[in-house]
Amino acid sequence: MDPIKRLSIVIPAYNEGPTIHHILNRVKAVTLIQGIEKEIIIVNDCSRDNTEEAILKYRDENPDLNIQYFRHEVNQGKGAALHTGISKATGEYLIIQDADLEYDPEEYNLLLKPILSGDIVDYSWSPQAGLSCTNCPNPALKAQENTKYILTVKDSSGCNTLSASIEIEVE
Repeated sequence: MDPIKRLSIVIPAYNEGPTIHHILNRVKAVTLIQGIEKEIIIVNDCSRDNTEEAILKYRDENPDLNIQYFRHEVNQGKGAALHTGISKATGEYLIIQDADLEYDPEEYNLLLKPILSGDIVDYSWSPQAGLSCTNCPNPALKAQENTKYILTVKDSSGCNTLSASIEIEVE
């Protein structure tokens, strides 16, 4: 396996002006293992508050961070913001980080360790609705409307090492 050089972190944002700096500070504070670079992709889904100004100010104040900023001219929903972010990602791997701190950036390295050690031999995406979507490398592009997907990662012993649920809304 080729070494991982960059991790893309996609952050969809809607009306997060007063709080977006909290998640960006948390992401900034994480040092990724093996010197992996962070690519932070923020997609503003046509917020009605000062989200854009807050993001641009943060980016200007932190020129050492690789922050890519994209804005939807019309509100399209979280699913569309994720599609935009995923399409702009250049990293070998990608993490979706909600702006509301639902997920802890301190856990990025826990997700990367099994990949880097070669312990992951199988992964699958399966919709909770019972539809089959095994080994879809990019399930967001194949998502059914309002379907929850579960990512299950298995190590070489066949044990589940990670299970996470995401919901992708397609409008």
